[in-house]
Amino acid sequence: MSTVMFWSPQAGHGRTSSHTALVTLTAALQYRLRILVCHNQAQGESIESGLMAQGTIVSTAYQESDIGIDSVRRLLSSRKLNKNNISDYTIPLLKDRLDLLPGTMIASHSSSLEEGSDWQDILNIANEYYDLVIVDVGSGMDKVELLKQADSVVVNMSQNINHLESFFNTANQWANIHQQPWTTVLGAYDSDSKCAVANIRRKFGLKQPIFAIENDAQFRDAWNAQTLLSFVRRNLGVTQPRKYAELFKQTTMLTEHILAQLNEGHDHKRLGEGKLHAI
Repeated sequence: MSTVMFWSPQAGHGRTSSHTALVTLTAALQYRLRILVCHNQAQGESIESGLMAQGTIVSTAYQESDIGIDSVRRLLSSRKLNKNNISDYTIPLLKDRLDLLPGTMIASHSSSLEEGSDWQDILNIANEYYDLVIVDVGSGMDKVELLKQADSVVVNMSQNINHLESFFNTANQWANIHQQPWTTVLGAYDSDSKCAVANIRRKFGLKQPIFAIENDAQFRDAWNAQTLLSFVRRNLGVTQPRKYAELFKQTTMLTEHILAQLNEGHDHKRLGEGKLHAI
């Protein structure tokens, strides 16, 4: 029972939603875990835009029902939300393994579900039912307070040296997440850049690993076509050389690292003896 939050200090640079989706699908497809993925933005935004096609039967159904964070909050306020009914307000993406909690339809809360005390209560109840709760909290230093409720934080960055210096050289910007395990991920990574992983670690004296997710055209196409789940399921664990093999190599390593940080490795039973299980 753990909460992992994906966050970026700078808007538009860390590919936070992409990394959230990749790790979520990798964990759901490779481990025997019951996972909830959610976000703190408006309905249809963030991870929803890649994981679930708008206009499909399931998409139309939830727009006309009580499914979503708004209904969960109403139940919480009436003290009716519990571990036995929270999944009723989610969309199952992989049966008994991965549920999506859609975002808000309330304009005043479209970007700030962390306001008030209910966010922590929702996470506590979700953790009673799910093995792992993954949250895309977006970007900006105004989200740091919310990060305190995570068991592990994934900090999503770019190779922009000014942003890296701002984050790593100013301790008070990340002091609030320093109490939890945290991991740095570089998005849209260019291995030919002078701002490579080895140079970043040396420049800032970092001892922890840094993961690098390359800018992959096939992934972006799958995201835009809203077929990300089938794309990952089709290619994750494939051994033959492919031009996006590095994408899944890094994603798998990142997922394993996060789970190891949570000290739950003994509970994460791989399907098919470490190979991708056909679903």
